[in-house]
Amino acid sequence: MIAQYTLQIKEKMMENAALMTFGVNLIFAVIVATSYVMYGLAFNQMGGLPAEKTPLILARYVFSIFFNPYFILGLALALGGSIVRMGLFSLIGITRSALAAELSLILMLIFSAVVFREMPRFPRDYLGGLFILIGSYIVAS
Repeated sequence: MIAQYTLQIKEKMMENAALMTFGVNLIFAVIVATSYVMYGLAFNQMGGLPAEKTPLILARYVFSIFFNPYFILGLALALGGSIVRMGLFSLIGITRSALAAELSLILMLIFSAVVFREMPRFPRDYLGGLFILIGSYIVAS
């Protein structure tokens, strides 16, 4: 009877660990994908590299990027994502945390479609996303 009760507790703990792992993976993926969106917004606001690439113009461009609020927020989110990633390493290990990185790629596709109105290319991007999810699931299990 005690052995059965102990087994039930272990099973419950494993379920909680799986939920926590998924939750932390999801948090990391959302942070990284949002950071990506912030960089995209900064790029849309700043534009691409100037046509004239003299050192002074390039320095001014880089300097203005560093003070762009979207870029700063993207850097802060990337730093936060790195801290969450370290937590993932300790929670599930370095190799198995690959799921979070791959999930963020899928979220980047979705966020890009919503924020920048750039639709993924059918069927290539959809199949690529599906293969990423399948591969991530295999690695995580």
